[in-house]
Amino acid sequence: MLDEKQRDITILCQVVDNFGDIGFVYRLSRAISEVCPEAKLRLVVSDLASFARLEPKIDAKKSKQDFAYNSVNWQIFDWNNTEVCKKEFEENHPLVVLQCFQCERPLWLDEILFSADNTHISHIINVEYLTAEDWADEFHCLKSATRSKNVKKVNFMPGFTDKTGGLVLDTSFMKSLAHKEYARNLLKTQADIEVYDTDFNVVIFSYERDFSPIVRALCTFEKQLQQDGKKLRIFVTDGKSKASFQTAIDELHEVSQNKQSLKNRVFLPFLPQNVWDALLTVCDFNFVRGEDSLSRAVLAGKPFVWHAYPQENEWQTVKVKALMQRISSYLRKETASLYNELMIEYNKDNTNNEKQEALLEKIFSRCDELKKGLADFAEETISIGNLAENLCIFISHLQF
Repeated sequence: MLDEKQRDITILCQVVDNFGDIGFVYRLSRAISEVCPEAKLRLVVSDLASFARLEPKIDAKKSKQDFAYNSVNWQIFDWNNTEVCKKEFEENHPLVVLQCFQCERPLWLDEILFSADNTHISHIINVEYLTAEDWADEFHCLKSATRSKNVKKVNFMPGFTDKTGGLVLDTSFMKSLAHKEYARNLLKTQADIEVYDTDFNVVIFSYERDFSPIVRALCTFEKQLQQDGKKLRIFVTDGKSKASFQTAIDELHEVSQNKQSLKNRVFLPFLPQNVWDALLTVCDFNFVRGEDSLSRAVLAGKPFVWHAYPQENEWQTVKVKALMQRISSYLRKETASLYNELMIEYNKDNTNNEKQEALLEKIFSRCDELKKGLADFAEETISIGNLAENLCIFISHLQF
């Protein structure tokens, strides 16, 4: 698919949101190698320690290292080691640069790209944040100016419409999505996690927040499930969710006569990306945070609540409203209204806990309808195609 110059792809990842940024870049890199194994990937990462948590074969102390994915060799560089990186990229000039999330470029890279002596043509592709906002359609494949005629720049948008590049459909995730037994076996063999159809399984993955309305709503929902002969099982992720969720549980038990409520919960260790993906595909309701997990929650086609990355003046609610507008057409009007109201309330800085609790209770009671609507939304999103494949097709038309 790609000629010799187009195969030279450098991927920049400046880690800001813990594992979300490197999680997306790692997923995108794997997907590119899957659809276009001839691509020669060089990953430049600002936080190799975060990368090593996702992929234990990465050595966080090495400034330059080789990494094999499915027999395809990548080169991994420490963004912060100017000497090593500048030597490498001066000797092997970067021709295609994926600037993920419009991160700042390293100074050493700009010195190479914009040197007065540079005669190479380079293409910078800004792979933007995922958004459902209308401007994504207009921004997709839109060219941007640079300060050199030899450096071309264009924007490439992940998204939820056929006017964008779609979402990453990496092999491991899609296999878990298509084959429940494969996903369950992955969970059991790699993380000793078992998920049963007889339970209603919930994932908790969030930024820091007050979990008390979620815990109270889950407690009410648990009683309803018990009347139907089902158990509620809660999987709480490691990190930012764990302590505050446990605090909310403890507070509930202090004031509740039923000390056994929400006892069937599992506090998860840090999970490899493929295992995390498998969990989202087999659970019944997913509380997720950030954009990589949002994309997985959407593709899983299960009811979910998204905690967007908090911004000043609650600007994150703009992205939430845009997403809900896309989803609403797949639901009945009343359910869409409740779901939209919950998602906005969940993402406000000053949350109304009583309102949030009441909305959650109503949404839990409508899980069957949500599941059908979100499965249809997932199917439509998947039909847009693989972001990695769409990106490689775009690169195949670049001129040097």
